[in-house]
Amino acid sequence: MSNTLDDMLDDAKILADYGWRSGQLKDARLFEAIAAFENLGARTWKAPETANLQDALNEAVVSIAPTTLSDIKRRNPFAASTRPETVKRIALIAFSILLMVLTARFTILYNTGVELAAQLDEINDARPAEKMAAVARQWLSAKDEAGTNETYYRMLDELRELDSQVRAYSAGYAEYREAVRWWTPWNYLFQQPFPQAPQMVSGDGAADAASYPQVSCGMMPQGATVILPSPDDFAGKPPGSILNRNKELIANFACTEALAITPYSMPVLVAGGADIRNILKVLGLWLLPAFYGALGATISYMRAILNPVLPDPPMERIVHRIALGGFAGIIFAWFWAPSADASQDFVGLTINSFAVAFIIGFSIDVLFALLDTLVRFLQNVVNQIGQAGAPAQAAVGARGGPTRPAPAPLPAAAPSPVIRGLAPAAVPRAATPVVITLTGDGLANVQSIVVANGEIAIEATDIEVTDRSVAFSVLLDPGQPAGDWSIAVTDATGAAIAVPGPLTVT
Repeated sequence: MSNTLDDMLDDAKILADYGWRSGQLKDARLFEAIAAFENLGARTWKAPETANLQDALNEAVVSIAPTTLSDIKRRNPFAASTRPETVKRIALIAFSILLMVLTARFTILYNTGVELAAQLDEINDARPAEKMAAVARQWLSAKDEAGTNETYYRMLDELRELDSQVRAYSAGYAEYREAVRWWTPWNYLFQQPFPQAPQMVSGDGAADAASYPQVSCGMMPQGATVILPSPDDFAGKPPGSILNRNKELIANFACTEALAITPYSMPVLVAGGADIRNILKVLGLWLLPAFYGALGATISYMRAILNPVLPDPPMERIVHRIALGGFAGIIFAWFWAPSADASQDFVGLTINSFAVAFIIGFSIDVLFALLDTLVRFLQNVVNQIGQAGAPAQAAVGARGGPTRPAPAPLPAAAPSPVIRGLAPAAVPRAATPVVITLTGDGLANVQSIVVANGEIAIEATDIEVTDRSVAFSVLLDPGQPAGDWSIAVTDATGAAIAVPGPLTVT
């Protein structure tokens, strides 16, 4: 017993030395308690000086939070033997720089992919292949007479502007593909390998795809008298020949005008857009939220290390906290990410959401406090569902048919609520709420609980009731008086329920 009390005295002295050097103690209560305990002749747990020292020690621990007594014991920043852990600090700085570079690079990849996806959506909305085919058919019927070609030239100008957009997208897609290949070994995650960028049709007659016959430029020169296929052509020729003539017409038009748009290049662009969306899902929902959360946790520790008052945390705690920051960023992305809709334009996470992931990693306790609140809420919902009871089922006879249900018993009078137990019977004063449990019978209708000492009354929170128990939380901070506190319990009708014995607050 004496060894335990001596250990408590040693802890109090360590905490007092750290507290006055860091300026975090609110008053001199701990020093007074240490002096009174040292002057005690026979050190026992029953002595008032022992309880006073324990209260002062607990209050001092709350004052130096988030630093703990174990942190000070492990590495007191004011001890003469303490030396800065230079290697660990340099390693943490190097890791933070590397993580920042990777985060910046993958953010650029993500933003570039979002821009390409939006650019492809804009091109698809313009229906380039359909416009190109329409202009090609106008190409045959265009005349050189003044005023008759205005519609054709206007359509051709629009097509060339759209063609320049396709070329710009193709070049950007090729660069993006190479950048992703260099930075990520993720090709196995995609539905198919990266498709080749569409080859531009040159003026020498070379075609970009092998899926249709090679056609020389000029087979149907501009201003030719060849007319478009008419419905009468289907009467004398198979439809296949008509479609083949249309393919040749479109290919020759694209070749003559040196267009990148063909009915055969657009599926390649669409397939590339699907792969870009796969990349954005991996970056936006997994990698970048983890990077931003881990970066926030890393900077949080770097800031703590800069404070000479705080002891340096051990390396295993740093690694654990950084990993938790990464997981917290991913969890945030799960809740924040918009729902995917293939019929709409791509919508992804924004820089603002990544900034929130960084903040969550920097202050990870906020996220876990939110998750704990959600878990408690779900537990209350489940408890309420369980109390509702199961519906009655129809009885089944021996031969498989329903039998006449038994008459319902007369409702019995509800038993009076009775409280038989209180646990714990004694609680210490602290800066955080304590949980107290009342046990008995018929307690499902408990409505309110108030803990009082003289004129001081504190209402309980987080009340969870069942028929046989009531659990509640009450905040008894160090500023409250010690001694016996009464517990007033009332049900839904306002009637009081007696509680055996007072609650002892130390």
